[in-house]
Amino acid sequence: MNRKEFNELKKRVTRFQNLANATSWSNRTKWPGYIIHGDDGTYWTCRPVDFERLIKAGYEAAPIV
Repeated sequence: MNRKEFNELKKRVTRFQNLANATSWSNRTKWPGYIIHGDDGTYWTCRPVDFERLIKAGYEAAPIV
């Protein structure tokens, strides 16, 4: 994934300050449970395809609450 693709992907994630809020929001979406611990200290909720790309890029999945 190059820098341009990464910047576009970051526009598609929703950021939350704490994991409980990210989990609550994620559970009400079409794809529950796809949460990444972002590099900016927040939790990112995303689509499954973006989740897989972020995992391959070295990001970690957030623990399940």
